[in-house]
Amino acid sequence: MIPQLPIGIYTIRIEAAGFRSVQFDKVQLQVGQTRTLDAKLDVAMASTAIEVRDTAASLDRSSAELGTVVQSTQVSELPINGRNWASLMVLAAGAVNTGEGFQDDVRFVGRANDDNNWTFDGIDNTAIKDPTYGTSARLVVSMDSIAEFKVSSSLYSAESGGGTGGQVALVSKSGSNQFHGGLFEYIRNSALDARTIFDGPKLAPFRLNQFGGNIGGPIKTDKLFFFANYEGLRQRQSSVYTYSVPSPALRSRVIAGAPNLRNLIESYPLGNRTTKDANVDELVQAWSVKDTENSVMGRIDYQISPRTTLFGRYNGNIARLATPGGMRPDYIETENQHTKNVMLQLQHTFSSNVVNETRAGVHRVPRIEEDFGAFNETINVPGLTALPNSEVQKEMGSTFSIINNLSVFRGRHNLKFGGEVRRARVNVYWTDSRSATFAKVDDFVRNAVDSVSISGEMATRGGRRTSWFGYAQDEFKASRTLTLSLGARYEYYSVMKEEKDRILVFDAIKGDFAPQGTPAYLPDRDNIAPRASLAWAPDFLKQKTVI
Repeated sequence: MIPQLPIGIYTIRIEAAGFRSVQFDKVQLQVGQTRTLDAKLDVAMASTAIEVRDTAASLDRSSAELGTVVQSTQVSELPINGRNWASLMVLAAGAVNTGEGFQDDVRFVGRANDDNNWTFDGIDNTAIKDPTYGTSARLVVSMDSIAEFKVSSSLYSAESGGGTGGQVALVSKSGSNQFHGGLFEYIRNSALDARTIFDGPKLAPFRLNQFGGNIGGPIKTDKLFFFANYEGLRQRQSSVYTYSVPSPALRSRVIAGAPNLRNLIESYPLGNRTTKDANVDELVQAWSVKDTENSVMGRIDYQISPRTTLFGRYNGNIARLATPGGMRPDYIETENQHTKNVMLQLQHTFSSNVVNETRAGVHRVPRIEEDFGAFNETINVPGLTALPNSEVQKEMGSTFSIINNLSVFRGRHNLKFGGEVRRARVNVYWTDSRSATFAKVDDFVRNAVDSVSISGEMATRGGRRTSWFGYAQDEFKASRTLTLSLGARYEYYSVMKEEKDRILVFDAIKGDFAPQGTPAYLPDRDNIAPRASLAWAPDFLKQKTVI
């Protein structure tokens, strides 16, 4: 067994004195995969050798894990609407798509999507405040940045953790000794679309442009390589909205009966068709939802020596999403998100059976949701569309990770040991939220508010916590056809603290606040998860190799 091999295509030659050698060409190793090659060495009567020019990807005969590897050919060749790699997660066993196939929409084996855990080159790539990104951004990781990825739905080994749902491990592309690159643009346009039976006489305008390119190659042959990728998205999708607005008659009544509400009533635009209600007109208006994204990825690989490799990678996406807030073009809801993921990995081979890799990385998810409305308050009048309010919510989430994995191969045992220390920082701020409600239209005319709601502003609060993960795993080849996997994983999540110790804990028993600095909850230090499985692959399951 050869542990900790990077993904790729290998040539494997097996030799022993007095026997004919066997060589396997084009052996593809996928992310998280254990490949088993059966070689039969016959006694050599003369100088002969057997060469196997190609082998199909065989059944994983050494693991009981329920998982699927989405290969580079699938990523690059399968038709995907919107070029969102996350849609391919539904190819995994146990996957359920609950929405549009975005990263936030796919669940595994009955678990909530908040339970999923994503990594990119082994570094945390899960949204921080909430596990899902809570957005329609599609290029958090560009599809052309991914060499391949693995989805583990359940029964995964002790090496995987950080969530009880699916474990999704993405691997970035790297350069090689040959220059490779490409350019692309995908276009969708309503002018080229056919109407369905549900469409009106004219299709709502729709424009989508996805474009980009990538290039990779050597900086120094056999020593230093690079890969870079860019992808942009511009989408403008119009929909028709119908709003209920005050009629001219109601406007006159309000201005005459409550002059103080003139500014409020004039915040409603005029309607463009009447209704049976003398107080209400309808405004039928087409608005455009605007999505703009720019995603980049860059990677450098350095072969320090035959035993030591180093690579670093940066990935980032700037997404701005603008949705109509209602009635007027200046009433909009915006979301700005700028994800960043940077990492460095050093791998060293101490001997033919001992390999160690160390990673360090930072994952950041700054996000601002800003709504632009008529006032700071939401105004609710029976029969009329509510006037939207203005408010802001800001999040700045970051994780800092240090990871080490050691693989030792001894006889029939493939031993793995490792751990991670992850520091999480989450800063959150939001403005106050207010609303005023009138019970009936006559009360609106008289400026008689029925109820008022106010939720206070939250100044910036900074949550801080450190997580400690450790595991030990033994894959034991009990026989030629039976593999046992035994291991344990330990996870400790420290109690979240506020940066300036501004958390107050209420003691329900004493009926008073606890002293300053009292933890918000008790720590849980006994999260030990044993893992045990067996994989039995009798001879009739072996694939036949044609020589």
